[in-house]
Amino acid sequence: MTKTQLKFISKNKFIKNTFIFTIILFLIDILTKYFFTNKSYFENSLFFIKYSQNYGSALSMFSNISYYNTIVILLSFGVLYYLFKNLKEFNHTKLTCLTFYFLIPGILGNLYDRLFFGFVRDFIGIKNLFIFNMADIYLTFAVILYIIYELKQSSFFSR
Repeated sequence: MTKTQLKFISKNKFIKNTFIFTIILFLIDILTKYFFTNKSYFENSLFFIKYSQNYGSALSMFSNISYYNTIVILLSFGVLYYLFKNLKEFNHTKLTCLTFYFLIPGILGNLYDRLFFGFVRDFIGIKNLFIFNMADIYLTFAVILYIIYELKQSSFFSR
């Protein structure tokens, strides 16, 4: 699939949709974190719902570094500034739009926690693997969508 074959969305519609998706997904993230804070609800052989405080990043990596939270906050603000400053300049295909629709609220959800609590509130768990929240799911979707977009842009799918 070449660049000319990709379906594009108008810049105004993209910006409006980005704003709407950001508000809705951010609120879902914040409300679910609020609801599950200090609670344990469900557990089976694979999944569990139990509140946890994550002072690091994925899999609690770097949680023992005292200034890690400050670094992540500054990087998050830097990424958000870059994204909003250049929002109109990005390639507005359906895949890139979906990527933004998940990326921005994912960053904002965890940034909110780091700013107001000093850690990220997690509550969805997969036994013996991870514990995460809705913002983490949004960020994971954004990365997967971006990888798909890049693969479509390359010659990978045209073989």
